[in-house]
Amino acid sequence: MEEYEIVVKSLMGTREIQQDCANAIVNGTEAFAVVCDGMGGHNGGEIASHLAVEELSKRYRLSGCNDPPRFFINNIEAVNQAVHQLRTPDGKLLKGGTTLVSVIVRDYELYWISVGDSRLYIYRGRELLQLSEDHNYFLVLEEKLKKGEITEEEFLSSSEKGNALISCIGMKKLGRVNLNLSPYKLMPSDMVILTTDGLYKALGDEGIEESVLVTAELTAEEFCQRIDELKGFDIDNTTFVLIKIH
Repeated sequence: MEEYEIVVKSLMGTREIQQDCANAIVNGTEAFAVVCDGMGGHNGGEIASHLAVEELSKRYRLSGCNDPPRFFINNIEAVNQAVHQLRTPDGKLLKGGTTLVSVIVRDYELYWISVGDSRLYIYRGRELLQLSEDHNYFLVLEEKLKKGEITEEEFLSSSEKGNALISCIGMKKLGRVNLNLSPYKLMPSDMVILTTDGLYKALGDEGIEESVLVTAELTAEEFCQRIDELKGFDIDNTTFVLIKIH
């Protein structure tokens, strides 16, 4: 029996350009996946997300990856610089960027890295758990509120800027990065979900939780069906990778 069932899916939504990109690789008893959500005009986001996915996937294939946390630490800055150095046809910096969330799964252990606001979830026992952290201005505001540096009123008055990213792949100097140095223990029947913000902004965490079915394929179909039912609304590009643990 295969150890994993993996589905990769991208939807355009109401956008004219698909700026999301994703990839998954199964290498024996190990699985690798990466999801990116690009940003930037003149196709900058599309180019940035594709390059980030291609670069990290290539480095995974070539590395052997005996130490997943070390793999992520050693390669994330190189991926960041590859995107940062992208040029337009006339030689100017493209100024495209992308979020990134990536996982390596093996022996019922999960390792991950994230930059930006694409998310990593685990669905287990009918409950959805977000492992990643959204690197947006809400994070800064919440930290200031906890430290008493701003009041509740100041927090609320600034929240309209909350979704602005404070870290992404493609910055001159990489900002916030989250990764786990110790493995997250997986269990049979767990569903690992990597997704761009299109999914959770369309369905919400509750909608995602309600949509997870017994297989990755059925779950992907349910996600797509629920998003399709939102016709008439502004829907972002949506890309996700589902890894069902057997």
